Amino acid sequence: MRHDQDAAVAAATVADDARSALLADLLGRVAGCFPRRETRQCCGQMVSGLLMELDDHNCWTIAEAAGHRGPHRLQHLLSRAVWDDQQVLDIAAAWAAGHLDDGDAVLIVDETADEKSSADCAGAARQYSGTAGGVALCQVAVTLAYATGRGHALIGRALYLPGGCAADEEHRPRRQHPDRKPAPDE
Repeated sequence: MRHDQDAAVAAATVADDARSALLADLLGRVAGCFPRRETRQCCGQMVSGLLMELDDHNCWTIAEAAGHRGPHRLQHLLSRAVWDDQQVLDIAAAWAAGHLDDGDAVLIVDETADEKSSADCAGAARQYSGTAGGVALCQVAVTLAYATGRGHALIGRALYLPGGCAADEEHRPRRQHPDRKPAPDE
């Protein structure tokens, strides 16, 4: 019995070391997207916390696991810190695809609607939602996943912006819509 336990501990240690090396490689690649050292550190702590086995994943629990007194640093990272989030996503997507590539990759496109209680959210409109089982006030997110026999990773995402939302000049700034004009056929 003891031999089996030792083997299991050794396998878990090797797996954790491999995961730590992959995470360090990814964080090194995205380091240039963060102009401040503190922001880079918080990003690493946030990602590490999201990978931990915690009862709940939020700024409080991740901050406690990282040894912070409160969630303020992580909340600052998510809401006010200056960093190039699109560049981080692009680098992470390319990195993940490179590690997962086995020659037989497929791309999976998915659209998921989240019901909303107010039309004040960007892209929120009465539109079809399979989740709701019909037309409802919701936001629709379109995601792109890269999948192989080695695993899968989310490599792209966009918020679907209905033509009516894009054409609503009065409400577009309040809803934080991008400056997009509707296509002629919308």
